[in-house]
Amino acid sequence: MEDNIPARRLDLPLSSGFPDLDYVLRGESGEGRALCRNSFTVYMGPTGCAKSELATLFLLAPAANTSVLNRTGKRESASRRSLLVTFRDDWASVETILRGPIGRYLGIKSVKKAQETLTLLQLPVGFVSASDVLAKLQNVFDEYARLGEGFGRIVFDNLAYMELMSPLLRSEPYFIHGLMTLLRQKRVSVLFVTSSMDTVENRVHPTKAYLV
Repeated sequence: MEDNIPARRLDLPLSSGFPDLDYVLRGESGEGRALCRNSFTVYMGPTGCAKSELATLFLLAPAANTSVLNRTGKRESASRRSLLVTFRDDWASVETILRGPIGRYLGIKSVKKAQETLTLLQLPVGFVSASDVLAKLQNVFDEYARLGEGFGRIVFDNLAYMELMSPLLRSEPYFIHGLMTLLRQKRVSVLFVTSSMDTVENRVHPTKAYLV
C-alpha cells in the first residue's frame, strides 16, 4: 500500500490562504517553515478560535476571486478542487462561514459558488469501521478521477469529534496510518483540524468523561 508515495515538495510552497501568515511562516530569507505541497498540517485549538474559518480559507484559496489571492490560484492552477471531510458539519456550516468575513475575503459568498471547486464528504458517526471510512474516501477519489479531476487540498474537520463519536476508529490502531498512506498516495495537501480534547468532551457530553 505504501508504494509510489511522493515526498513532500519542499520546493513548492503552499498558501494557507492568508498571505501575511505565509510570509511569517516563510520568513524573510524564504527558508522558514512555510506550508508545502504533499504535506500534512494540523490546526489545533479550543472551540471558538476560528479553526473552521481558517480551514475554509485554506480549501478555497486556489479558487478565490480577489486580487489578494489571485496569485494563489495561478500558482496552483493544476488542481483547484478541494475536499472537506467532516463528521458533524454540512453545507449549512460552510454557508455560515461564507456569509462572514471569510466569504468577503475570498470573494466567494455563496455555497453554490463554493461548490464549483469544493466537495463535501460527511462521514457517519457511531460504530463505523476504519475500512468503511477509507472506502468512502477512495470512492470520492475514484468518482472525480473518472471525470478527469483530482483534489489538490483536503481538510478533515474535526479529528477530535471523529475519535469521540466513532469509537471503532479510536480503537483501531492502524486507522490513522492507513488514512495518511492513502492521502499521500493521492498526492494531496492535507489539513487536519482538531479541538482541545477537554473542550470537545464537554461538547459531546457535558456531565460525563469518556476519554481514557
